[in-house]
Amino acid sequence: MKKNIIILEDNMQIVQELHLLLRQEIKDCSLSVFGKTETAMKYLKGNSADCIIIDLKLDSDREEEWSGLCFAGQIGHMKEYDGIPVILISPKITIWKVSADISLFTFIGDFKGSTRFMTVLKRLLGEETVEKWVTLQIHGVSHNFSAGDIVCGEIYNRIFYLQTTMKRIAIPYLSMKEFILKIPGYPIYQCHRSYAVNINFIKAVNRFENLIVLEEPYGTVELGKSFKKFILQRFEKGT
Repeated sequence: MKKNIIILEDNMQIVQELHLLLRQEIKDCSLSVFGKTETAMKYLKGNSADCIIIDLKLDSDREEEWSGLCFAGQIGHMKEYDGIPVILISPKITIWKVSADISLFTFIGDFKGSTRFMTVLKRLLGEETVEKWVTLQIHGVSHNFSAGDIVCGEIYNRIFYLQTTMKRIAIPYLSMKEFILKIPGYPIYQCHRSYAVNINFIKAVNRFENLIVLEEPYGTVELGKSFKKFILQRFEKGT
């Protein structure tokens, strides 16, 4: 069955890039594009959708205005769209400012140059993807995480901090070695005695300052000298 994907984006260059990407990657889909929330809402009230992609700063050039976020919240409370995934995209905004308010929908970030966008979108649309799940014990309770959603891990003051695309989680009594052993076959590697990183989230490697630059908004992690050659090789291969 053809998937109906709604796009709310007022930047035509981004619309064209999304069109090209989705047509190439999604087997059978129809795309409906809107630049204004008003026209999009009229369409949504009379039609159905399998996924809705929204620019976080739709209709706004001001840094403090997130009209796309507000509109996504409205959709999240519409009964006819209960369970329909809403994806927010933005190449600039730091998601920490809005992360507390996004329980109703999935946030991806910038879609350009990132395999994460298509991996998550295909999963939400029910397309076949090779997905690996990681089970971690947190305060005696088992929690499952998609390995593709893990950005990096850090040990600080004997506590392991797991950074995912949605939140940062403190996990007591988990060593770096134990963490790495839980994700064989997925490109998450130790890059420092206190850090591990998902290759898919690396934007660049600063060889001189021994820093790994991650996709926004995740900052940087340290790169240990003994791990440098290995990480550079993996980063260049993308695996």
